[in-house]
Amino acid sequence: DRRHKPVSLKGQHGYDPSDPDMRAIFIAAGPRITKGSATSVHPNTDVYDVLTSLLGLPEDENRDGGNGLALAVLND
Repeated sequence: DRRHKPVSLKGQHGYDPSDPDMRAIFIAAGPRITKGSATSVHPNTDVYDVLTSLLGLPEDENRDGGNGLALAVLND
């Protein structure tokens, strides 16, 4: 019976991304990561900019994140 099943769009999990329980830990090390750097809380989507920069990939114009985390941890 479909009326009792929750409707979900693809790619959505139903949890509030601003809820503190949805936070994750980001740990990185390597030659382009600033040693001993620590940052404030960043959205998980900001990891995208770090990875594209490290891998030398072009950024997609439709990305959801920002570059705050990349600016905080990359040393170039």
